[in-house]
Amino acid sequence: MLTDNIRFEFNLVIPDNYEQIEGMVGYPIIINDKPIGVITESELDDSKLFYKCKGVIWDKFIKPEFLSGETLTERLKREGTISPYTAIPIIIELLEAIEYLHNQLDPIIHNGINPNTIKLDYSLKRDKPILTGFEQARTIHQNGQSVSIKYLAVFHSAPELLNGIFIPQSDLFSIGAVLYHLLFGVPPFFNENILNQPINKQKGLLETARCKPLNFSLADDDLIDEQIKNTLTKALSIEIEDRFQTADEFSKALKREVILEVKKEQTLNAV
Repeated sequence: MLTDNIRFEFNLVIPDNYEQIEGMVGYPIIINDKPIGVITESELDDSKLFYKCKGVIWDKFIKPEFLSGETLTERLKREGTISPYTAIPIIIELLEAIEYLHNQLDPIIHNGINPNTIKLDYSLKRDKPILTGFEQARTIHQNGQSVSIKYLAVFHSAPELLNGIFIPQSDLFSIGAVLYHLLFGVPPFFNENILNQPINKQKGLLETARCKPLNFSLADDDLIDEQIKNTLTKALSIEIEDRFQTADEFSKALKREVILEVKKEQTLNAV
């Protein structure tokens, strides 16, 4: 889930000639054109000159070392792969955090979801995911403000994100890539030769690699059943309309509340 234990209060002055709106709850807090938090409570002052607000600042100002745990990258280095019985609950809880971001009045796209930006907090004696790394986050109306490819984890980034376009389904692709990475020990479509190329060449080589089928042969078939394979296939679809459209849809598939049968042309067989 999102880290939410840094809370603060502030007054939001209403500029002259500014059209008054009903409350501010759910609006992002923007600093230097980047969303760093969200308004959780607001009340119009009696003078009607400003809102009295309460807000939450995300992890950007929280030192990761204060959390009792490790990143998914560190966990993978120790264990190689993670069982679906452990990985899927982590992803479901992560999807709750993403749903929260995407459901803001001005939806917020994280644009940087990968094992290194997800920290596991062990203070509650369980694998509680904490989403970090909001440096590339943008609101949906900031789509003209591109993200920097050199700061993206290319194998975990959606095709459109690598072309400077970000939408909610871009984050869902990245979460699918993280789930694949946890289960199989490498990112989807991973090729070390791509990683060793200059950034300007990586995108084209990755596009070619993603035309090939997903490799489902890297883990025990007894653990990775058809529902998991179909969920990954849908989440990692190149075509946006073939992916999960919301975090809730993705979560329901993982909870097996919806049994998936992917389209024939979308099916990616194990190799």
